[in-house]
Amino acid sequence: MIAKSVVGNLDENALTHPNAKIVIKGFRNAGRLKDFDMIVLSFSEFEVKDRNYRTSKDPYKDIFEKQALEALDEGTMFCFVHHNEVVPGRFADYRTSGYDSDEGADNCLEMQAGFRWIASRNIRIGRNPKIILEADVKRGEFSTFLNKWGATYNFFGTFEDGKYDDILYSLNKYAIGFSIDWSRGTIVYLPFQANHESQQDLMDGVLCLVDSLLTYKAKRIKELPVWAKEPLFENEIKLAAEKNHLLKLLQTIDEQISPYERAKLLLVANEHDLEVAVPTFISTKLGIPTERDEKFIEDFWVLNSQKQKNAICEVKSVTKGFKKSAIYEVHNHREKHDLPDSFPAMVFANCNLQAGTWAKKSVPIQKDDYEIAVKNHVLIIRIEDLVQIWNSLVTKTLTVDTIIKTFTTEVGWLECKDGKIIVHK
Repeated sequence: MIAKSVVGNLDENALTHPNAKIVIKGFRNAGRLKDFDMIVLSFSEFEVKDRNYRTSKDPYKDIFEKQALEALDEGTMFCFVHHNEVVPGRFADYRTSGYDSDEGADNCLEMQAGFRWIASRNIRIGRNPKIILEADVKRGEFSTFLNKWGATYNFFGTFEDGKYDDILYSLNKYAIGFSIDWSRGTIVYLPFQANHESQQDLMDGVLCLVDSLLTYKAKRIKELPVWAKEPLFENEIKLAAEKNHLLKLLQTIDEQISPYERAKLLLVANEHDLEVAVPTFISTKLGIPTERDEKFIEDFWVLNSQKQKNAICEVKSVTKGFKKSAIYEVHNHREKHDLPDSFPAMVFANCNLQAGTWAKKSVPIQKDDYEIAVKNHVLIIRIEDLVQIWNSLVTKTLTVDTIIKTFTTEVGWLECKDGKIIVHK
């Protein structure tokens, strides 16, 4: 059942779903709530506002709450949707209500349909001055609904021993959508930005919500409680032990893979991120000290063991190909520092950032480009070659001394392949 307050003037039979019969009703003529498997209603259902924006309580709320208890005992799911609900005030742990206004909490308890159930579980509702448009989806069955209609000013927090049974949508330490178990039933709280100006969008939103709730309910029925997941049968105990062994083995492999994943992040970095990451990578992964230049942001220095400047370096990122202007720039920076043309200079280039495969990304430096580098006494190093140098250091096919010697004496294009350094001139 969908409450009329959620869908406004939609016809009672306007919504159809292949796996459910949906009815739109007001609560006064809905009959017994236990006769419905699922009920969607507004958090502030039964809060009545007059022309002067004064609020009062619909007397039917008391009947609703008694019937709701009966329905929850029968396994009914209730979903309270929220968007811009009145709250009792700021959170205050020193108050028994959890708010700085006990009177405000009492008023919300008296008038709002969704307040009682969270208050009894020490969950409290707050209001953000700006609308919350994005949060972290914790349950995939709500992903589509929340991405399209999951906006609200309200958020929820716990106090004392309060807890949620399942968090569906969260922002930092606060829940935006969650569920609590009650008897044999479930109570769900979800944000819903309903567009009452567009009937089609409103209908699409409600149907998506119903579909998500049906999937969620079906999955929860199939899931065992935590205590029941403990192995019971003899063969199950053996299989569980084997599974735990494999999981630990997988964790070990994941830890071994992790450094390679972090190294590959360098291959997709660009602009400022790349300019910061390259000297950091060289100093931490290759063990070669570096120093960032404050005057020329894209510059950094490779230092020798006495912390003296051993080579000047330029970092460049390009979406396609390699730009020979990078060679001239590092040459000009060398001149600005009054260094001789023979002073070691390197260009670290991350090229072809738009590529969709490793093969398309790792394109060789063209002969015309590395010949210009030779003439300007510059060494070109693709980021692909830089991470391969690191890998060769890990596998001990290269040494730090060899890398430093190459960096400071060679010109052209440095390629690292099969654990060996090849310099193209």
